[in-house]
Formats: sequence, C-alpha cells, structure tokens
Amino acid sequence: MRLSALQKYILIICLQSKDKVLQSKLTEYYLNRKSKPKLKDQITVIHKSINSMIDNGALIGYGKRTKEKWFYSFIKLSPLGKKLILNIYKDRQQKLPLKK
Repeated sequence: MRLSALQKYILIICLQSKDKVLQSKLTEYYLNRKSKPKLKDQITVIHKSINSMIDNGALIGYGKRTKEKWFYSFIKLSPLGKKLILNIYKDRQQKLPLKK
C-alpha cells in the first residue's frame, strides 16, 4: 500500500501516542509547511486520509455514524498499521557502506 506524506505522519503520531489520538492534533502537520491551505481544507484532507486508511485497515476509528458518513473523534493504530510503520522506519534507516 502506498502512503502519502500525510498518511505516514498520521501513522507516526498514532505510534508515538500509544493510545487514541484526537483528530484536532493532526492539523499540526501543516504548521511547518510553506503553503498552508485554509483550516477547512486541512480538516477535509485529513478526514479523507483517515477514511481511506480506515477502509484499508491501517487505523481504527471511534466516533458517531450518520446515514451518510462517520464522524471520528478518536483514531487508533491497528496491527496492520503497526506493520506499515515498521516498513516506513526501514526506509528511513541509513545503510552503512560495507568494505570488501
């Protein structure tokens, strides 16, 4: 599964918190960006990313459901999400040059 930078950030935040994460904490992703979208656009992008990751099984969402959609208040990492994070950290690990 290919992950965007925002989705990787969401997974890392969920791993660091070790418990449920508020959705409002995820807007910190846009603080250090050069081009900041409006707050409403930030929330919709984050919500769509969370929905796709829940559909794929990487996250577990807690919230309320209406007829049309879910309103998540908390998210939590699933076992599949933990495997994805291990792959992310493997990519970040620096490989040492070996001499022969």
